Amino acid sequence: MAARTGSVRDSDRYGGRENRMTTDDLAPEDGLHGLVRARLSGHLSRRGFISRVTALGVSASGAAALLAACQGSTSSSGSSSSPGTATRKPVIRVAYSGAPNGFDPGKAAVSYSHYVIEFIFSTLVALDKDSQPIPDLASSWDISSDGTQYTFHLRKGVKFHNGDEMTAADVKFTIDRLKDPKTGYPYVSYVEPVDHVEVVDPYTVKMVLSKPSAPFLTGMAHPGQSIVPMKAVQGGAEMNSTPIGTGPYKFVTYTPGTQFTLARHTAYYLPDRPYFDKFEGHIITDGTARTNALTGGLVDFSTDVDAKDWSTISSSSALKALSFQSGHFHWIGVNLRRKPFDEKNVRLAIGYAIDRKAIVDGAYFGQAVPMLGGTVPSWSWAYDADLHPFPAKADVQKAKQLLSQSSVPNGFTTSYINPAGIGFLTDQVPIIQQNLKAIGVNINIKTLDLAAYIAAIFTDKNFDMFNINWVSPLADPDDFTYLDYFSTSSFNPYGYASKEMDAAIDAGRATTDQAKRKAAYFKAQELQMSDYPEILTVNQNVLHAYTSKLHNYTPIHTGFIRPLRDAWIA
Repeated sequence: MAARTGSVRDSDRYGGRENRMTTDDLAPEDGLHGLVRARLSGHLSRRGFISRVTALGVSASGAAALLAACQGSTSSSGSSSSPGTATRKPVIRVAYSGAPNGFDPGKAAVSYSHYVIEFIFSTLVALDKDSQPIPDLASSWDISSDGTQYTFHLRKGVKFHNGDEMTAADVKFTIDRLKDPKTGYPYVSYVEPVDHVEVVDPYTVKMVLSKPSAPFLTGMAHPGQSIVPMKAVQGGAEMNSTPIGTGPYKFVTYTPGTQFTLARHTAYYLPDRPYFDKFEGHIITDGTARTNALTGGLVDFSTDVDAKDWSTISSSSALKALSFQSGHFHWIGVNLRRKPFDEKNVRLAIGYAIDRKAIVDGAYFGQAVPMLGGTVPSWSWAYDADLHPFPAKADVQKAKQLLSQSSVPNGFTTSYINPAGIGFLTDQVPIIQQNLKAIGVNINIKTLDLAAYIAAIFTDKNFDMFNINWVSPLADPDDFTYLDYFSTSSFNPYGYASKEMDAAIDAGRATTDQAKRKAAYFKAQELQMSDYPEILTVNQNVLHAYTSKLHNYTPIHTGFIRPLRDAWIA
């Protein structure tokens, strides 16, 4: 039997939380709570909210008070206020701190690409501000009682930017393409559970999983799972340079490393959105220049703010500044295939030598938190608050003691690669270099352009040490464990393989019982600390800033900026 869309799902099967697929499917038993959630997530209009609340017996004045409370709740969570009626403007100008390395959802590996892809393309589901799945191209979905079949009901009449209608055939083609090794999809783990895809009819598609996967539905919201046009791709259209999606904006031009331009998709399935005729993306890698662009009114929104400029930005009455924790964690990667990094004591010595507090203060001006335990962040339900073996400040004595028990007791010299053009990573390097020098580890720093850097790590696996960060696109604990630590993951370039770790991660994926999942991820975090295959450093706050004239922007834990689709400038 399929789980009814829009109903409260069985906690033993689907995680014990409500799953609102579409406001049309809100059942009577969802009641006032369901209507409030729908209003807060932006999927129920003011008029629709009042109409449905009064139908439940609430007075008109009571409904109005509830509506005001919803708006207040949205504002207090960090979103901009929403006075008056949304009006369309000619352009929104967005500053990006890094350049995209392509626009093909199936090939893009960096967040700067995803920050663009999420406006050109659409996914079957999206995430609300609480990281819960909500409708996008799929208006609703059914889940079989055993959790292995997901049937998605597609919106009718959705148009690609080239005028073709989006159907179930495009969905099947997209998933099959992502699973094809020839595509080289960097986030293939999100679709690995899919055994096969069936086209039921033009507007219904069924995904059959090889086994239940708790994070599967959330994974379908990743920008990489964006639906691409089958006929266009088969006909030779190059998604990486001239993408064609169903999203709120269509691609116009891109001057590499400088600027891209998108135009409003007039046939978007939400006819009133987006609220701008043009979307200009300005790549401004220099933090000071980006701050000047914000304060000078040259851009309306910035995906990142340099932490050193946070006090300037946050004190400006002309700007709205948002700082919040997400899954933006940083670490030092080491090649376990090479000596001496194959020795755990060497890795632990490096871990104790790192002064995380110095990185927080020196590179992030307080806008980050030291990572003293595993990768799951403190705001997650799967965070192990009792697991924090590393101190915030360096413990040089313990680091030297551990190194003395290795094959390199007096230290060693090694290479360390860092990507060009990503300031927050580069700012850490002098601190890390000084920390390691204190225990006799000398690093020769080599800066590579982003493409060469990615190839060296993930394709060629030609590295000793590297500096890297991860922005979790989903906020599920699986997202903080599988990619880096599962033995066969494409994002595990270190050579780390542990049957215990694989078993723990598999256990967390196989059940939707949150208590069992929590136990599995606690085990995974324990193994992260005992095996220590990578050196975790800090979890960086997401820093957004935008003109105070921008309204209806609600940030999400992932740090993606898709909610700009719903925002407008008064």
